[in-house]
Amino acid sequence: MDKFVEYAPWLVVVLMFLWQNKIFVTPEQMEKKFRQFEHDMENKFVLQQTHDIAITEIKADIQAINEKLDRIYDILIKG
Repeated sequence: MDKFVEYAPWLVVVLMFLWQNKIFVTPEQMEKKFRQFEHDMENKFVLQQTHDIAITEIKADIQAINEKLDRIYDILIKG
C-alpha cells in the first residue's frame, strides 16, 4: 500500500495526460468517427459495381458512335 501512495501522484499525472490527449475513446466517439469515415469514403470513391456499369455504358455509346460514323462515311463516299 505504501508503494501505491508513493506512486499515486505519478499515476494521476499519466492518466491526466492520456485523458487530455484523448488516447482513450468511448464507443460513441468511435462510432461517430466511423460514420464520418464512411461518409467521406462514399463521397470520394465509387463502388466497383457502379464503375463496371458506367464503363459498359460508355463502351456501348462508343460503339453506337462508331456505327453512326461508319454510316456517315459510307454516305459521303458513295454519295
